[in-house]
Amino acid sequence: MTTTDAGAASEFDLYLDESGSFMETSTDPEERARDDEENKRRFPSQLAGLLVPRGALTEEKAFEILEHCHAAAGWPLPNVVHLNKYWQQPSYFQDQKNFDARLNSLVADLLEQLSANRFQPVRLVNIEGVNFGTKERYYTNMVAELFIRLCRQKQREGINKVSLHLTCAEVLLTVPLKRLLSRNEYRLRLREHVAMAAVRRGFAAEPASDAIGASPPALGRP
Repeated sequence: MTTTDAGAASEFDLYLDESGSFMETSTDPEERARDDEENKRRFPSQLAGLLVPRGALTEEKAFEILEHCHAAAGWPLPNVVHLNKYWQQPSYFQDQKNFDARLNSLVADLLEQLSANRFQPVRLVNIEGVNFGTKERYYTNMVAELFIRLCRQKQREGINKVSLHLTCAEVLLTVPLKRLLSRNEYRLRLREHVAMAAVRRGFAAEPASDAIGASPPALGRP
């Protein structure tokens, strides 16, 4: 979404979820031990989600897209969509070949629906095994890195200033005790990592009160 006012930002919503422990490269021995014990499926932690024009992804629009791609697969739309549950339900899984064909139809139709609505799938995987420190630093560094990459991509598309409103999963820390990363702590760390990532990527860091980010891009409150 472009703007005619050079001083105004093009506005987007960024919806993120994560997969992985965000502890597989931790510098904390207790976190590494917890990861080794609890995560037998070894794969790099990653973020994935959607970048959409501000306000475009409503509950009604999400229902419309999900209903359409499930119909394309010949599956009923469940109350909660989570594909790892489909293997356990006879209404979805009869045999592997049939399931794979239906799943391919669902994904193909979903991608068509996203493209038609100008919704951009995004993903960042720590396939190189970069060590960010502890889990909280790992997670917020990954979010900051994805943010900067998206801003640079939009700049290449001719958008000089970007505003991103971030909606993402809560971060559960398990070492030394289970707790959620607080909103203020999350915002502080994200602001810090976005500023550092901006400098690495060639943007000038910008002090912010109601925004977190760099110039030309700016990130709204998570």
